Amino acid sequence: MKLNIFRKSCLAALVLLLTITIISYELLYFLLPHYYSQYKTEQFNELTEFLISEIKDSNSSELEGELLRSFAQNNNVSIQLYDGNSNILLNYSYESALTVEESTIFSENSDSTEISMASDIANEDASSDNLKLSYSYKLTGQDRTLTISVPLQPLDEAKAVIVRIFPIAAVICILFSFVLALIFSWQFARPIQKIREKTHDMAQLKPDSFIDIKSKDEVGLLAKDINYLYTELNSTIHTLKHELDHFLASENRQLDEFRTISHELKTPLAAANSLLYGIIYEVSPYCDNEQKYLKECEEQLEKAIVLTKELLDFSRHSMPKTTESCNLYSLFEEGACGYFPLIKAKHIALSVDIPQNITLKTRPEMFVRVISNLMSNAVNYTLEAGKIDISYINDADSSRLIFKNTCTPLSAAELSQIFSADYSGNPKSSSSSGFGLYIINQFLNILRIAYSFEPTLEKDGMQFIIYLNRIDSYTD
Repeated sequence: MKLNIFRKSCLAALVLLLTITIISYELLYFLLPHYYSQYKTEQFNELTEFLISEIKDSNSSELEGELLRSFAQNNNVSIQLYDGNSNILLNYSYESALTVEESTIFSENSDSTEISMASDIANEDASSDNLKLSYSYKLTGQDRTLTISVPLQPLDEAKAVIVRIFPIAAVICILFSFVLALIFSWQFARPIQKIREKTHDMAQLKPDSFIDIKSKDEVGLLAKDINYLYTELNSTIHTLKHELDHFLASENRQLDEFRTISHELKTPLAAANSLLYGIIYEVSPYCDNEQKYLKECEEQLEKAIVLTKELLDFSRHSMPKTTESCNLYSLFEEGACGYFPLIKAKHIALSVDIPQNITLKTRPEMFVRVISNLMSNAVNYTLEAGKIDISYINDADSSRLIFKNTCTPLSAAELSQIFSADYSGNPKSSSSSGFGLYIINQFLNILRIAYSFEPTLEKDGMQFIIYLNRIDSYTD
């Protein structure tokens, strides 16, 4: 089973605490005898030194015996006192009554009161659990050897108690170790788990995915660095997204221009085809002056060649973006001249009412293509012997350029989708692709010109209105 960091740290802390507890008990069990013996040795060295000092000060054999017996009784130890010839002078056992040898001789007439403490001997008797300590001193010029036997029974009892309470202590230590391990693991693993959860949210770019850790240790610094990294990454992503949107918009504009150029190829080709049709089938007035109309046909084909070159060079060139002051009538002539042969061929009545002194500030190449596509749309949708009216109106409300043509008015459903690039055009017209109005919509939006497309008031056709007052129009 895979363990997460909380379980791993909890298990590691529990094992560590239990190991420390077991080692502590073993050290206590094995080191206690040694340190207890050392402690007792140091304790009785101090007591015995003070005892010998009192015996020296008394300078009396009788007081010596009383002091020794009192010392043995107060400290629950056995003592033996020997003279210089190793004869026992006093033998007191804490387990039996005090016995004094009759041959004990205490000399009180000695001039010497020199006392010297023997070297400490701290070893356990092989036949008993006692600590034997031996000291030497002089009293009234006579050598004395004092042996103190300290019982170690309390040590054995302490070891037995340690062994008996070990199971209970082990259970308590396990419980405390488990609780402490849980607390430690929770405090250690919780920030890391929080970092993991928040970094998962950051990977999905969820908003407000910041790690809230207040600690100032390495984990807190790590959380701060991750927050900074996420902020920078998020900012970079937004910047790249903005750049991508800008790039896509630019690509879409170029694609629209590409489609516009492709669409406009049909205008000069259709005009040239109409001229050749009139000449070949001797349609008046084309057959009356063939050289003139062949020249016009050549001009239309040259326009087609120019548009083809623009199409081939489109990846390196784009439509100029500078605005100029232009004459409205001149822009109309440039955009509509290619359709005059078609208008004649379809016997369409053309009426143009545009003053020649109207000037506007716009991007001429784009505005000319708007007029060209409006004329193409009007010619294609106007039936034989129909009518096209183009007029300029300037009143208190606005300045408007209006294109009217007689046709079957479009329904509301058709008007709702006619400016879409997916619109298929007039199924009754083989020369209509339905793309012209989409191009007009794109160009007028770029030029920021308002427009409307609606049926005429007489319901005998459609009218396209361009509001020129929105592009800083003025008269000379």
